[in-house]
Amino acid sequence: MDAQMAFLIGGGIPALLGLVFWSVGFFMTKGKKAWINTKGIVIDNFRASGDDNLRPIFQFEDNKGVLYEVKSKVGQRPSIKVGTQVPVLYDPKDPSRAVIDTWLQSGRGFLLFGNIWIGIGAAVLLIGFFMTA
Repeated sequence: MDAQMAFLIGGGIPALLGLVFWSVGFFMTKGKKAWINTKGIVIDNFRASGDDNLRPIFQFEDNKGVLYEVKSKVGQRPSIKVGTQVPVLYDPKDPSRAVIDTWLQSGRGFLLFGNIWIGIGAAVLLIGFFMTA
């Protein structure tokens, strides 16, 4: 394997991996700027089929005082302990659409992780370009 191919693989794989994580984070955070912040509480955890991570179930009240219960779409380990107060973001047009507003649950962690891997991949590709040119 020549040096150009090594740099292409060494930089391309992390960049592609980063792009996948960044895309997941982008779609998880898309459109949530108009959502409302409130506080909620984790009332339980559940395990989706085929998933080793626990997903929190949380309750919160919207700005009209209506109580909602939401199962998170994001599993994590360790799980958020039952009884923990958590920041919540919810869609004012449909409060049943809500997320726990932490870096992992909201998708911001996917964006960060994706950006890091894209940066590593880009750096390796640039180094390879200048070293083999």
